[in-house]
Amino acid sequence: MTRRMHPGMVLTLIFTAALLSTGCGHARHPLGGVRLTRTEFLGEIWNETSAAGGVVAQDGGLAWPVPGGALWAFGDTFLGTVDSDGDRIIRGMAGTTIALHESGARRFPPALRYWTDSSGRAAMPIPLGPGESSPEHRFWPLAGVAANGKCYLFYSLIERTAGEGPWNFRGLGDGLAWSRGPLGMYERVRHGASEEWRFPVAPSQIVESGEWLWLYEARAAGSVPGAVLARVRPRDIEDPGAYEFWTGPGETFSPHRDEARLIAENIHGQVSVAWNPFAQRYLMATSSDFTAPRTIRLRAAREPWGPWSEPVLEIEVPEREGQTTTLVYCTYLHPELFELDGRRVVLTHCRMLSGEWELTNPEMTVLTFDRPRGEP
Repeated sequence: MTRRMHPGMVLTLIFTAALLSTGCGHARHPLGGVRLTRTEFLGEIWNETSAAGGVVAQDGGLAWPVPGGALWAFGDTFLGTVDSDGDRIIRGMAGTTIALHESGARRFPPALRYWTDSSGRAAMPIPLGPGESSPEHRFWPLAGVAANGKCYLFYSLIERTAGEGPWNFRGLGDGLAWSRGPLGMYERVRHGASEEWRFPVAPSQIVESGEWLWLYEARAAGSVPGAVLARVRPRDIEDPGAYEFWTGPGETFSPHRDEARLIAENIHGQVSVAWNPFAQRYLMATSSDFTAPRTIRLRAAREPWGPWSEPVLEIEVPEREGQTTTLVYCTYLHPELFELDGRRVVLTHCRMLSGEWELTNPEMTVLTFDRPRGEP
C-alpha cells in the first residue's frame, strides 16, 4: 500500500506483541490464533480530492463495494475552503455526501470523487419530501449495498431541535433510497397507499453472505446498549415486510422486529462487521463510550449471527497534541482496503473534541496481524 502524507498529517507507528489467545479450540482462539503485530495511525483522510469537492470537514466514512470501486458515505459535511494558513472558511453544510473511491485509486489518503451539484460542491444525494425542509431537516447516511442492478443507501431523517452544540437533533425514522449508479441522486423507496418511507432497520453495516444480506444495527435493549441483526434476500430489499430479525439461539430469526434480541452487548454508536480471510472469522469493530473515549474494540465470530466473542482486542487511539478527545465514533472496517488476504486490516474512525463544534475529519488506522511461529 502506498502511503503519502499531506500537510498537517501525522504518521504514528505503535508496535505491539499482543498474543490474543493460548490453547486451542474456538472458545480459546476467538481470532483463530492470530495476533496483532503492528498498529499504524495514519491521521485524517482529508486531501486535495476532498478540497476539490469543497469539503473542509466531515464525519462518517463507511464504505461498500459498488460497480467501479467502493462508495463512501459521510455524515455532516462542512463545505467551503481552506486558506493558505490552514484556516477553514465555512460556506455551507450537507447532512449526507457520497464519494467514489475508484478501483486502483490511491488508498491513503484515499482519492475520492464526490457527487456534486452544479457549482462543483459536494451535495446531499437524497431529496427532502413533503413537509420536510432545510435546514430543519437533513439526512444522515447508514449502510449501503449494490444489488438488483441498483445502488442502495439506507438513511436516517434528522430534525433539528432547540438544543445547543452537537446534540441539537432527533431522529424521525429510517428509510431506504436507490440510484442506478453509485454517484447520482437517490430515490427514496416508498410503500403502501400512504407512500410510507420508513423501514424497520437502520443498519450501519451490510454484509453479503450466501443468499442473504446481513444488516447490523447498534440498538439498545432497554438500558443495555448492544447490536441487533436483520437479514433479507437481495431481491426483497425494497420490501419492509421481508426482513427477519435474529432471536437465537443459533440461526433463528423472526419476522417481528419487537422479538429481536441483542447479538452482542455494550456496543455504542455504530457497529461494523467484515469477513477476514486470514483469521477465518467475521470481525466486529465498535466505537468507544464516554468512560473510555479513545478505545476501539474488536470482537470475532464464525457466522454472521455469532456467537460473538467478548472484545478480544482494544485499540487506544492516540490523543492529539494540545487537544482533548471526548469520544471516538463512526468506527468502520474497510474490507475493500484489506491487504495480504486480511493480514492488514483497514478501519476509519472519527473523533469528537472538547469545545463546541470543533471540526475534524475521519482518520485511518491499519492493523497488521500474524500467526505465532509454529502455528498454521
